[in-house]
Amino acid sequence: MSKSILSKATPLTMLAVVIAAVIAAVTAGAAICKIRKRKRISSEEHKAEGLLVSGIGKNSELFDGLYESLYLSVLKPELDNRDGYLEWCGRVRRLDNQNEFQTAFLKELEIGENADPAVYQKAARYLLLLIEKAKICRSQDQELKTSAGVLRDYLYLGSPAPAEGTVCVVLKPAWYHDGKLVEQGILMPKEMGK
Repeated sequence: MSKSILSKATPLTMLAVVIAAVIAAVTAGAAICKIRKRKRISSEEHKAEGLLVSGIGKNSELFDGLYESLYLSVLKPELDNRDGYLEWCGRVRRLDNQNEFQTAFLKELEIGENADPAVYQKAARYLLLLIEKAKICRSQDQELKTSAGVLRDYLYLGSPAPAEGTVCVVLKPAWYHDGKLVEQGILMPKEMGK
């Protein structure tokens, strides 16, 4: 005759089993709450990111002069361009009638003057990602032949002004938002670079 395990268990053992079951249920409930909270946060983060992307795109010309330095500081962390990054925050702070964008930008991206380099790099990489999502892109050209359009988008280092079709080296790429210039690049004649 075999007795069931439960009938052999002492009352103290039974109490321990019940307590363990209650703890497991509470832990599972807490995990479910945490997952639900994470989904809410994720939804809020998604909304904030949408505001940031939209605001950066809408104000793309406002950030003229800041794109390339941000890009280079992410590419080469040793450049440590915190001043340029803080200028992004300053320009956003001075915007008129864009409270939602300002609030989201400063909440997500403001780091302070004395931020640790790792904090700065993380924020700069995130800002660069938002810029990309706003469809603001860096020209990939390394050489260009001069034309009226090229000389509109690039400052030319050299004199006299180049003849049309002069091959030039791109020193600093231009940046565009949906095909529209938002930051001028810099060119120099190819023969100067030799």
